Amino acid sequence: MWTEGTDASPAVPPVSFTSEESAKEADIGNRLATLRSETFLKIIMGQEPVSAFDDFVETAKKMGLEEWLNIWQTAVDRYYAR
Repeated sequence: MWTEGTDASPAVPPVSFTSEESAKEADIGNRLATLRSETFLKIIMGQEPVSAFDDFVETAKKMGLEEWLNIWQTAVDRYYAR
């Protein structure tokens, strides 16, 4: 009901990764997703303070967030250059 008429299309264009990009994106992305889920759940459940978000960001950077973002940006750039 409340979702009727909403745009359900993806916000990211249908990009393609090279084999190497795909492997790295999946590896880093899965680790980041796990970190995000665990951290957010702890914050929501009150097991960690909201200020733990800053630690989450720093940990994500150490786990390869910038590389993951660069992989996506490269794929998006390649998509728009076609």
